[in-house]
Amino acid sequence: MRTIILCFVFGVALGFPHWSHAQIFGDSIPDRGLYRWSGPRFYQQENSIGLLPSIQMGQALYLGLGVARACFSSGEGGGRGSGFTLGLGVNPYDGVFAPKLSLWTTGHVFYFGGYLGLNGQYYFQANRSTFVFRPEIGIGYLKVFLSYGYNFWGKNDIDNLGHHSITLGYYHTIIPR
Repeated sequence: MRTIILCFVFGVALGFPHWSHAQIFGDSIPDRGLYRWSGPRFYQQENSIGLLPSIQMGQALYLGLGVARACFSSGEGGGRGSGFTLGLGVNPYDGVFAPKLSLWTTGHVFYFGGYLGLNGQYYFQANRSTFVFRPEIGIGYLKVFLSYGYNFWGKNDIDNLGHHSITLGYYHTIIPR
């Protein structure tokens, strides 16, 4: 069981690489809009800029919206995605704002997927502030993820900011490239 978990964690971190027919034999199918098609009939690739709305729940509720740059690919047996996000989280009840930078990767094999992320957030409320570093791990399927994060900070001056958080997010393509 430990071997399966280690293979899954390293598979998500490496993006579940897979070889397509096009990578081996060099043939391709012409561009058809949003996705750049190549290889077997199920292989798709997307490099894009998009929006990433999110809901973060911990001791308080935070609503987030970010602009992300990402690359996704999927094939017959799996897929992967990775990117970075610049965003802003808002706690509408306490008036807390949190600009953030996130690096993330997601992958799946058939319908079993994972998500890994690293966030740096700067929470501020009136004249109080704190910087938070939060690694995240969770489940994901290409553009949708549900993750658990643990906050690390030096000094916490913000009310209702706990160590644990659950985040639900979705990447929505705006500009395909």
